[in-house]
Amino acid sequence: MKNRTKKKKPKMRRLKAALLAHRGAGADQCKEGEAKLLSLVDVECVEIVNTEAELLFFLSGGSEALAVDMLKPDKFYVLLACKEGNSFASATEVKAYANQRGIRTVLLDYDQPETAGFLKKFTQVMDGLHRLKGQRLGLIGEVSEWLAASTIAPERLQEKLGIELQRFPWNSLENFQEQDADTALFENFHSSHFNLQDTAKVYRVLRNCIRTQRLDAITVECFSLVVEHAVTACLPLAQLNTDGLPAGCEGDICSATGMMLVRALTGLVPWIANTVHVGDSHAIFAHCTAPLNLLRDFSIVTHFETGQGTAIRGQWEADDVLLFRLDATLTKAFLTRAEVLERPQLTQACRTQIEVALRPDAATALRERPLGNHHLILPADYADVLNLACRVLGLELQ
Repeated sequence: MKNRTKKKKPKMRRLKAALLAHRGAGADQCKEGEAKLLSLVDVECVEIVNTEAELLFFLSGGSEALAVDMLKPDKFYVLLACKEGNSFASATEVKAYANQRGIRTVLLDYDQPETAGFLKKFTQVMDGLHRLKGQRLGLIGEVSEWLAASTIAPERLQEKLGIELQRFPWNSLENFQEQDADTALFENFHSSHFNLQDTAKVYRVLRNCIRTQRLDAITVECFSLVVEHAVTACLPLAQLNTDGLPAGCEGDICSATGMMLVRALTGLVPWIANTVHVGDSHAIFAHCTAPLNLLRDFSIVTHFETGQGTAIRGQWEADDVLLFRLDATLTKAFLTRAEVLERPQLTQACRTQIEVALRPDAATALRERPLGNHHLILPADYADVLNLACRVLGLELQ
């Protein structure tokens, strides 16, 4: 079975930029500065502002005070400078001021060829973080008891990312047994070995909750469902992930938050996976709810831990991947590249599996300083964007 669902690309938010010059600068200098900026950033992607700027372009010396007045704690700023008119002198002084006060900045050289690429990624990051603000994450059921390091306080989630956490006990939702099967699930999932009617009913209940509560993502305590009713949420969660709505497992708030962040930054929902094993230079990850658009192919099998219900055994597509994880305080993140060595089919692990090669320092971090069990896995194309997002958010990379 192969999924061909396509996503619609959202409209990009404009980057807010300020043009800074000495008090006696004329209109011509500002026009020249704007033309220079637009040689690096597309006109539809930038907005020239006098306050609340994210990019400060130093057109001359004597602009330090203007820049300092714009800097705020716990924000990230791009300082852009050129060779002319003591621009670099001014930017360097402001960079030192920011460093002394712990304000996160990066100083870019207008004349370097990589600057345009950095600004494109910065625009993408700021757009993604803006999109997160006001989004609603639904916790259905409770955080699973074994996830001792994966709960983010609602107030911290709101403060850091602008995400609102909503809680929905299972008994507040419709009884899936009283629902009709949602036949939309059968567009991607069909089997001659399994009766998918109950899992399609669970899919309807989850979709109804998402619609009526205006949720942008969910994380589901799924084990109570399979223990009490011998039905799993694996296929519904995989379908939601495929459709672009982050859907996490086991009530894991950290992973669901990371999925929302990755989705906002890249347009892609990553795969949430268990850490099966970590060696000196490799690791194995596995789980049952991979987005279908990240798989070459898949089949439907039983859920690993219970041997009941249904789950996905998928063939992972990408050969080069990223491993990503947030911590429960939103102060740290783990991010590393890895090469897929094998796509095993171990009998004692969740159904979709990959074995990856790791740098020794990454393997050590996973063993000695893990941020939690679940890790998010996605193609490696987005490494620079995720790395920059961590810098902008002030997350310490493990």
